[in-house]
Amino acid sequence: MKDLFGDEIQSAKPNGSRSIFATLGASNHCQYQREHNDLYCTHPEAVHALCDLETFSPLIWEPCAGLGHIANALRLRGYNVRESDILTRGRDIEQLDFLVCDEKVDCDIITNPPYKIATPIIRKALSTVTDGNRIAMWLRILYLESSERKQLFAEYPPQQVWISSKRIPCAMNGDFDNITSSAQGYMWLIFQKGHTGPTTIGWF
Repeated sequence: MKDLFGDEIQSAKPNGSRSIFATLGASNHCQYQREHNDLYCTHPEAVHALCDLETFSPLIWEPCAGLGHIANALRLRGYNVRESDILTRGRDIEQLDFLVCDEKVDCDIITNPPYKIATPIIRKALSTVTDGNRIAMWLRILYLESSERKQLFAEYPPQQVWISSKRIPCAMNGDFDNITSSAQGYMWLIFQKGHTGPTTIGWF
């Protein structure tokens, strides 16, 4: 098993040879107005709400780090955070295509995955962490629909669903100053590796 903060990390493919999965920004905004590379950032309010509701491992991996909104909020709450993304966007973070990396880590994973590849990222995260570790995904509530996701939930029942009772926005390029409201409802979808019991639903 590789060290969570080790140097031997598989790097992303060069930008000129990107696959269909080369869009690991921090987003799950609606398809018709997607920003290039899917960079719709998570409002820190969503992260602080999650930290008020749940306790996670001291070490957290944010594999779709974008501009660092989730990671920075987690650090403010005392967590040690590893940031990676398929694109660094000029930031001093680890460049890594999460979907093709081969690491196994003993930590929790918290992220806002690109909506169109959220299911592969969830499956990858569950295969990456050890038993008992948890993953939390910031997703549109509509993610609970569809036969594809029904199969995912049958295989891996979520431990907890936390539904936001207010419209916390995601912002293209992190430009929250020009966002006044959101047309989407969001939730934190939480899995614990090895969990086979019922799913609990709550609101915040």
